[in-house]
Amino acid sequence: GQLDKYRVLLLPDVYVLTDREVAAFTEFVEKGGCLYVSGRTGLYGPGGVKEPTGRLAALTGVRYTGETEDEITYLCPTSLGTRYLPDYTRKPLTVNTSQMLTEPTAETEVLAMLTLPMVSSKDRHRFASAISDPPGRDTDSPALTRHSYGKGKVIYSASRLELMQKPDQVRLFVSLIRELSGPLSFETDAPACVELSMYRQPKSGRIILNVLNVQKDLPNLPIYDINIHIRPGKRPKRLVSLPER
Repeated sequence: GQLDKYRVLLLPDVYVLTDREVAAFTEFVEKGGCLYVSGRTGLYGPGGVKEPTGRLAALTGVRYTGETEDEITYLCPTSLGTRYLPDYTRKPLTVNTSQMLTEPTAETEVLAMLTLPMVSSKDRHRFASAISDPPGRDTDSPALTRHSYGKGKVIYSASRLELMQKPDQVRLFVSLIRELSGPLSFETDAPACVELSMYRQPKSGRIILNVLNVQKDLPNLPIYDINIHIRPGKRPKRLVSLPER
């Protein structure tokens, strides 16, 4: 009942969706909202009843046909997807999860295709490399898609891309969310160890932005020369260093 407050919803590998949820997400996208959907989202309905093609097929623009056996898989960008993976036009990007096998509708834009390891990791008698599963089998199954529905759009990832931690994987995920969200309320070019949290306090007529430098190793190195943007354009009235104030 509160979905209208949001611009983007993320459904990361949400196995079970109720009828009410499917209806709410459909209405949300129809009105102009955007969805990021991944993995086996909507593979099951109420009571654990499996719906093999997926409960959100109309929104995502793809229907499920199966799932890869391999837990090491790859994304190979199409001409539409090179803007998200500019460094991977000659090589695929690794994702350490299985992927759903899918069939797209004619209107669905395919951003990347699924590539499998040269030899299946389940094969106990052959291997392509002793310490990795290098890519080698291209498929006709989409790995990343974009689909318009009503006034909104949906990006579907056949893998659980949001779980990945390597820099290029994270950059891809962030770029997909940024496309769906448009301009963000606040953003920074600070390194990943800098955490930002912003609080709007309308009664006090102010916004409080906390910037925290959290590094694994001690002592933490100082961070400097970073930029932070708040929309609509705001200029700080006071900057406080804690705990010294």
